[in-house]
Amino acid sequence: MADTVLYNIPHIESALATMQSLNMQGQDLAHGMTQQYRILDEVSSGQATNRGIEFGAHADQIRAHAAEILQSAHTAVRQAADDQVGVDQHWAGLMGL
Repeated sequence: MADTVLYNIPHIESALATMQSLNMQGQDLAHGMTQQYRILDEVSSGQATNRGIEFGAHADQIRAHAAEILQSAHTAVRQAADDQVGVDQHWAGLMGL
């Protein structure tokens, strides 16, 4: 008995063409996903960088404003203390102390 191989060339070529088409679609989808992840990375990194810069600038403004408030409070306390010492000295002088 001879081994006989039956070929259905059109069917095989059609199946191979379908497989190649599916493979190409998969590669295109994978490439598209990779591109979208790159875009997402660029966008998110850019946004994160921009937000980081904005946050840093805002934090610098807050620190500068806090320093101004602290300096104003220090000046006010120093002036109030000097005024109180002056009032105390005035009354002590009036009372002969």
